Amino acid sequence: MAAGVDGEAAAEFVAVAASAEVREGYVTMAEADGLPIVLTRVESTVRAFDGTCTHADFTFETARLTRRCEIECPIHGARFSAVDGSVVKGPATEPLPELPCRVVGDAVLVAPFG
Repeated sequence: MAAGVDGEAAAEFVAVAASAEVREGYVTMAEADGLPIVLTRVESTVRAFDGTCTHADFTFETARLTRRCEIECPIHGARFSAVDGSVVKGPATEPLPELPCRVVGDAVLVAPFG
């Protein structure tokens, strides 16, 4: 299953994780082209977001996924939707940018910004 994002056709996808590593209800960190990436699996759909908090410019290395499917930043507690990256709770005011993502075979492929 893949999350569709505008401009996906022109993007170059790179493998960032095995599909089995992206578990339902957890945050999985990955990297592509030096960009930290947060991977989530919600209702069997894998999504990828920029892995840096838009409030504190902090990498989500120790972030967790809440029961409400929100990515929670460990620094100031900002929360973002694991479905679309929108801000659910401040202090962040800017959403997490979603990255084009697809699962092909056992690989999670992401097209990083850049």
